[in-house]
Amino acid sequence: MKLVEHYIMRGTRRLVLIIVGFLIFIFASYSAQRYLTEAANGTLALDVVLDIVFYKVLIALEMLLPVGLYVSVGVTLGQMYTDSEITAISAAGGSPGRLYKAVLYLAIPLSIFVTLLSMYGRPWAY
Repeated sequence: MKLVEHYIMRGTRRLVLIIVGFLIFIFASYSAQRYLTEAANGTLALDVVLDIVFYKVLIALEMLLPVGLYVSVGVTLGQMYTDSEITAISAAGGSPGRLYKAVLYLAIPLSIFVTLLSMYGRPWAY
């Protein structure tokens, strides 16, 4: 793998983890608040709240991971355009295909994981 692909993948992967982690935190906090309110009212047992929140997060990962990848690719490539790194890569003889290849190295395994999560994780969580 070339240095440019590694650089793009590293920046994108870091942002995916940060964005998805933040989205999971927000989603889990909202779900926990909702189910803890039900537990406080006595309509839900307190010991199942954490399990329900975990299952809800597992179901939501099917949407959160692609959104996180989309945003992180946009931010990473946008930052590279702002810093004129894309111009430097083009001036050095690099093609847009190298950029696409770097994104695909991360997107294909993530899409396989989301597919498996959709096929096996989501039905299990229901």
